[in-house]
Amino acid sequence: GENVGAELQAKQAQADLRQDFVSDAAVIYVENCALCHGAAGEGIGATPGLDSEGLRTADYDFLFKTIARGRYDTTMSAWHSEE
Repeated sequence: GENVGAELQAKQAQADLRQDFVSDAAVIYVENCALCHGAAGEGIGATPGLDSEGLRTADYDFLFKTIARGRYDTTMSAWHSEE
């Protein structure tokens, strides 16, 4: 009935939103990260690939700080607007 339709609509809205986030993230990656980390995150030269156990198991704060502040003594730039 009516609840099933509303549930399906809510699930579709969530799926659409998730797809929007993935699309936005892909654009940000291509514009800012791919030059050093490669189009598929494979790494280029001395720049490491992103498909590693360390990154797969890293917590949110570590990843956020790395991207926001960069990594000291590496070529990883800071990307936060305040850095």
